[in-house]
Amino acid sequence: MDHTASKAVAEFSTPFRGRVENAVKRLFDVLVDPARQDRAMLGVLACYVGVWTLYGVVQQSSQDIHPDMAELFNWSQQLALGCRDGRNSRCDLCLQRGV
Repeated sequence: MDHTASKAVAEFSTPFRGRVENAVKRLFDVLVDPARQDRAMLGVLACYVGVWTLYGVVQQSSQDIHPDMAELFNWSQQLALGCRDGRNSRCDLCLQRGV
């Protein structure tokens, strides 16, 4: 990298780094202040849960339905009182369908 490119990167990252440092300092000040720490901690916790929920949604979005869940859905559409082979209980189907 030549000198001008490294200078441009340094000029770009300095204001951003300063803003991040200021935000972290403000958050720290709020978290150690006894009068405001409860609300701030609830906000931090809500952000934490939101980020991990968003990650889970994005991560699972490319996966298909599990075959067992597809089979359970299909069975629940044609509800019967018994099962011929005796392996599977229909109670879970009744619970899923709300019968």
